[in-house]
Amino acid sequence: MEKILTKLGVSNARQAADAIGANSWVNELGSILTFQVNGQQVTGSYTTAVGHPQPGPSPLVGFVNGTLITFTVDFGSSLATWAGQLQLEGPQQGQITTLWHLMSQGADESTWQDTYAGADTFQRLV
Repeated sequence: MEKILTKLGVSNARQAADAIGANSWVNELGSILTFQVNGQQVTGSYTTAVGHPQPGPSPLVGFVNGTLITFTVDFGSSLATWAGQLQLEGPQQGQITTLWHLMSQGADESTWQDTYAGADTFQRLV
């Protein structure tokens, strides 16, 4: 793994976490993600390009561990969480690939009808 990290200008897992936090990211739908990393804790904002969220950026909190990241966004009437990894090799090198779940407040809060799942790939904003 050290050899792969060095190829990206990253010499260790700590620097990989710093690389995640030192950038803003955009997904395939145009949503913008900004992280601040303090140790293993992540804070920041998520500005979605889809749905009907509250206006402006929504707050996020999460964790980073080397190339792994997880974060949750509060959209007001829904919560979404992503878990993913900064890709270090292959065709998605330098991107964060994630899986996500979103839960919305529904009429019947005991059902799964307002639960959604998907995947996102985030690229660094230049």
